Amino acid sequence: AEKETKLWYNDIINTAYHEMQAKGYHYWWSVKANEISSFNEKLLPLPDKQKANFIVTAVSKIHAYHKGRKGYSSEDKGYKISNIESTFIQHLLKSKLVLDDEDIITIVEAFLAHSFQDYNTHILYWPVNMLVNQVEKQVKERGLSEALSTTLQRLHTRVSEQAHRHQEKEQSKILVKIEAMLFSNNPENTGVKPIFFT
Repeated sequence: AEKETKLWYNDIINTAYHEMQAKGYHYWWSVKANEISSFNEKLLPLPDKQKANFIVTAVSKIHAYHKGRKGYSSEDKGYKISNIESTFIQHLLKSKLVLDDEDIITIVEAFLAHSFQDYNTHILYWPVNMLVNQVEKQVKERGLSEALSTTLQRLHTRVSEQAHRHQEKEQSKILVKIEAMLFSNNPENTGVKPIFFT
C-alpha cells in the first residue's frame, strides 16, 4: 500500500510541478491550487480517504525537505515542490470532505509528529484551523468518539504552547473551537470547559 501511495502521490506532485514549470510560473511561494490541472483532475476526484492519505504523506514530505535546512533558493526544485504540497494540503482541508475518525486522527498525528521547519516548530505552522473546521463539521454529523476526544485533547495541549505574537489570535480561536467540541461531548461538564476570548 505504501508503494502504491508513493506512485500516485508522486504522479500528482510531479505533474503539478512540470505544469507550472511549463507555464513559466514565477510565484512559487503563492501557488494557486485551483489553477493547476493535476489538482483538479488527479487529486480532487480521489475518494476522501485517499485525500486524507495525501495530506499525511505531504506533511511528512514537507517536514523532510525543511529538516536541517539552513538556507533556501526560490530556484530549488525541492522548495517549489514543498510549496505545491503545502498549498494542496490547505485546499483539500478547505474543500468539502467526509473524514472518518481514523482519517482525522491520522492527520492530527502527522501534525503532532512533524514540525513544519526546524526553527518554526509550533504546530500552528500547519493549517490546524482548517483541520479543526473540518472536525467540527464531522462531529456535528456523528458526535465525538472517545478516540477522537483523546486526540483533540492532545491537539489542544500542543496548540496551547507559547506561540508567536502574530499567531495568538488564531491560537485563541482554535482553542475555543476544540474546547467547545470537548465540552459539548461531556454531559457531566467535567474537565475542559470552553473559555471565550474577547
